[in-house]
Amino acid sequence: MTPNAQTNSPASVDVDPPSAAPDPPRRLRWRRRWTGLLVLAAGALAALTFAAAANYVHVEVRLIGWQGELRLSWAILGAAAIGFLLGLVLPRLLR
Repeated sequence: MTPNAQTNSPASVDVDPPSAAPDPPRRLRWRRRWTGLLVLAAGALAALTFAAAANYVHVEVRLIGWQGELRLSWAILGAAAIGFLLGLVLPRLLR
């Protein structure tokens, strides 16, 4: 056999393992952040519109030892705000 002859053995090839995806560009991160804020603002506006539309009836509210009478619209907005805050805080505490 000549020195240039090919063999049937598998060739060893150095292959780099796939690396993690690079961080998105700064402009894309900025766009995602503003999109999230716009969705949040739209949701808050929708909740405010719904709460103020026709919910002027006074209701009795009992919340962990506090009792009072509020308009239904304020009770709905308060419940939405408490739910929002719990949604922000609890996942971070449970990590």
